[in-house]
Amino acid sequence: MSVEELELADIFSFPEWGKLLKSLSEAFSVAITMTDLKYAPLVETSGNCGFCRTILEHPEGHRRCMKCAALGGLEAKRTNRPFISHCHAGVTFGCVPVTVQSRYMGIICFGQVRVKGESPAQRSSVINDVRSRLDDGEDDALKLRLSRLFKQMPEIEEDRMVKIGNVLWNLTNYMVDRIVALKTENRSYEWVFQNVLTPLIEEQSMMPEPAPKTKVSYRFPINEDHQLYPVLVYIEEHPELAVTMHEMADLCKLSHSYFSKIFTREIGMNFTDYVVGRKIDKARELLREGAESVADIASGLGFTDTSYFIKVFKKIEGTTPLAYRQLKYLPK
Repeated sequence: MSVEELELADIFSFPEWGKLLKSLSEAFSVAITMTDLKYAPLVETSGNCGFCRTILEHPEGHRRCMKCAALGGLEAKRTNRPFISHCHAGVTFGCVPVTVQSRYMGIICFGQVRVKGESPAQRSSVINDVRSRLDDGEDDALKLRLSRLFKQMPEIEEDRMVKIGNVLWNLTNYMVDRIVALKTENRSYEWVFQNVLTPLIEEQSMMPEPAPKTKVSYRFPINEDHQLYPVLVYIEEHPELAVTMHEMADLCKLSHSYFSKIFTREIGMNFTDYVVGRKIDKARELLREGAESVADIASGLGFTDTSYFIKVFKKIEGTTPLAYRQLKYLPK
């Protein structure tokens, strides 16, 4: 896959990225979400305040909020920096552009706060010509409720809002640059393999085929009544997840120490080795049966770093994923 073909889903694991944004939302006491260019949410919004939830529930309020996000995102794209402003309802929010080699691909929105010391006049939107909440859409009860919720909205200092924007900006750029670099490195490796190493492998294929290595099987005939059975089923059904021993111990309702002990005793290897082994078993199948890139296979099996996946595969299999795939298709 070329860099030009990358999509946001190739760079961010949205479930894991959503967890990270949620933790940042809790740490910074602001709402955070991520959208694509059409402002469709890619992760669940964390930290939505009551005022904004109420506005968004109203069709006109939702329309105006989307317009503010669009204008804020465009301004962030234009300046290629975090952009902080006020929405139509006087709420402070920020937009961080998500770009991949100058391609504008999405927005991280944050805020839903009041800046300490601001007057009502200072909260007027500078990006949206509409400067009211809902106009005729507010009855007396809703006006009273919105006024109460607005006063309950978190307050932060202006410079803190700027710092939060810079944290999200630097973190996003680091993630994008790192993944793009890994994708590019993987493509370069494939090119070298196909254009330099393949002729050597084809020449060696004329030699007698060595005896196959004895491999450890990671499938075990455990009865459905066995207390570890739900764990093995979960691992088989979720190869894309980085499951932890603590999560699986909780699944079995066992203490972590006892789970570790009984797993090693019953399965014949420790939990970590078993999980990694099952992922490599699945990787072998994908390499033999499909045309997915090594990076896509690694990502689909829960490895966030392709180079680490290659290292683990080589340690278990004795060769790299690309070499393994190539060898399976050599003429016998």
